Amino acid sequence: MEKIKFELKLEKMGEDAFDKIIITNDEKEYPLAQGYGNFVNKLSAEFPQEEDAIKMYCETIQTICNKFPLYNLRSGGEYKEKQEVLEIDTKSYIESLTKNKKLQAVLAGNNILYAGEPEKTPFYIHALVLNSYIESAWKCIDGGSQIAKILAQNIRKKGGAVLTNREVKKIVEENGKAVHVETQDSTIFYAKYIISNIHPSKTMEMLETNLIKSAYRNRLKNSENSISCFSLNVVLKKNAFTYFIYWSKTC
Repeated sequence: MEKIKFELKLEKMGEDAFDKIIITNDEKEYPLAQGYGNFVNKLSAEFPQEEDAIKMYCETIQTICNKFPLYNLRSGGEYKEKQEVLEIDTKSYIESLTKNKKLQAVLAGNNILYAGEPEKTPFYIHALVLNSYIESAWKCIDGGSQIAKILAQNIRKKGGAVLTNREVKKIVEENGKAVHVETQDSTIFYAKYIISNIHPSKTMEMLETNLIKSAYRNRLKNSENSISCFSLNVVLKKNAFTYFIYWSKTC
């Protein structure tokens, strides 16, 4: 087997704080630590009367994450395995754990990671995202763009091609499988597997097939979209800003 060379430049975030939640008009910074035991200890030090609630929060996250086989790189599993947790509301669940408004804000402080909305975002989304960071939090040195660059380099090394500025207009199905795409300039690309990572309703607009019912297409098209985020990437002058091994979020 060919040895894979690990090229990404990564750095582990702070063990005692991969993130610090900052609350308006509060001078404290509330740490979210790596490792569930450490997470409980660090947060309980800030909220000593809420240790049981913090433990329950962590236990629930782990229980929910274990119900998603693919998330755990586990084959098998049925929909009913996770069905019972799909409707748990994030805001309602956190409020059921504790009446402490500040702790509620800290536990929900990472909602920018998944564009969380009160009374709408299910707790399993919150759990899957937070579990990843609590178990192991790392950041890319010199920015996350290196992921795309290294991926493109390795695709080319294997004889593949990376094409940009080629807008796909059609995805064509034959005998129950998507077989080729057609770009705006009428170029056709055949492939064994075709993956679309745009909005599902936009994918449906491009997909030419009679296998998908109009009712399903319309349901996707008329579904309410979640909120999104606007990210601004800024390159600072060298030594202009202190480097931290944690993120900070204000709520």
